[in-house]
Amino acid sequence: MHPQSKITEWCERALEYGWLLCIGIIPSYFNLLSARHFEPDKAVLFRAFVTVLCAIAAIYWIEQRRHTNATSATFSIQRSFLSYSIVAYCAIFLFATVTSIVPGISFWGSYQRLQGTYTNLSYVALALIIVVHTRTVAQLWRVVGMVLFSALVPTLYGFVQHYESDPLPWKGDVITRVASTMGNSIFIAAFLILTVPYAIAYGLSLLRSAQQSSNEQADAPSLHSLLVDALTIGAAVAIVFSAIQFSGVVRSIDLRFWWVYPGALLSTTIAYISILFRQPLPIARPLRSMIPALCATVYAVALLINAQPSDEVKILPPTDGRFGANWSLWLLTGIVMLWVAVVLPIFQKTQPTTDKRYTRIVGWLSFVYAATSLVTIFFTQSRGPWIGGAVGIVFFVTVLLLDIRRRNGRSARLATRLFVAQWSMVGLLLGFLLLFNF
Repeated sequence: MHPQSKITEWCERALEYGWLLCIGIIPSYFNLLSARHFEPDKAVLFRAFVTVLCAIAAIYWIEQRRHTNATSATFSIQRSFLSYSIVAYCAIFLFATVTSIVPGISFWGSYQRLQGTYTNLSYVALALIIVVHTRTVAQLWRVVGMVLFSALVPTLYGFVQHYESDPLPWKGDVITRVASTMGNSIFIAAFLILTVPYAIAYGLSLLRSAQQSSNEQADAPSLHSLLVDALTIGAAVAIVFSAIQFSGVVRSIDLRFWWVYPGALLSTTIAYISILFRQPLPIARPLRSMIPALCATVYAVALLINAQPSDEVKILPPTDGRFGANWSLWLLTGIVMLWVAVVLPIFQKTQPTTDKRYTRIVGWLSFVYAATSLVTIFFTQSRGPWIGGAVGIVFFVTVLLLDIRRRNGRSARLATRLFVAQWSMVGLLLGFLLLFNF
């Protein structure tokens, strides 16, 4: 491995922070000030993220070439079937765009979705940047962790809509079939079924790690660490929900509050990143640990100052069918929770640890999180994603059992029995469906 310059080091840091921000913000983002609210706004923001990341990656590559020879400075994409498939995928998109009846729409995307060649190539570019610049297992787990964090607000917002507590007056029925932050029941269900296997895998990995760990201590430091994480996540949810409530009750004659919801998502994603980058510990570098709380505090102060009632700003009174009048309470609660999460380790004068108890608790909470996401998927009443999710989970469990059978001799017999039982149940279910539908 060649020595890196300061520029390449900063580029790698910026790239990782950039893709974590992109993964964390896009699923929860929507824009009430536009005509379509959801898909086009997500696509524009996503393409902006990827454009910046591509520019940083180009700077990294140029700087790397200055300090090494040309052959060793190129990006190393392993030649494999997947690599050739990616090239073919991009080539087909470009060929279809060039030969399209309206190449402009094919490239930029339609007004309703913006899912054109530009957006699809942006998906590929982000994936390649992550693959090229992910060099450690810790980086990979941070990506997985951010994927799970990115589904937290959409999952909980689905519960808010289903139980008729949504402060936003959506035109469609979001009670019978929740649409959450995607604006479409099928889309939110499809997104969540992608995250459920990650949650299950994360939980299994943590439980296996706890079982193999030699660290038997289960005292205060690990519980303090768990409390800090819980306070940070709770604060993030409170801040985002306060912004949603704000959008439901505050009206202005112009676009002055365009930054409220994006600012809330940015603040909360920074808080998530602080959990993923647990090291260095807060006691060692307290200023770095204060960054999420400082960002959220600046956001809250700006919002409270600009949200004062005036001739241009009106605050709707609370009604029986409209929630949101207490948005400021949610906001302040989130800020206080963030500061408690910052101050608690400093005053305790203990180094937060992740021992067996912490790892085991977080592992089981991952399963609870997966179950909660499945409930939100059920609330969408989207049978297509239901079937897709069921197939995905069956495939995931099958691969898991085969892996256990191959690696763990002691559990091979149990894995075989579970494998047979699973596919017996699948066969019975398919037979039941065929019997009653044909």
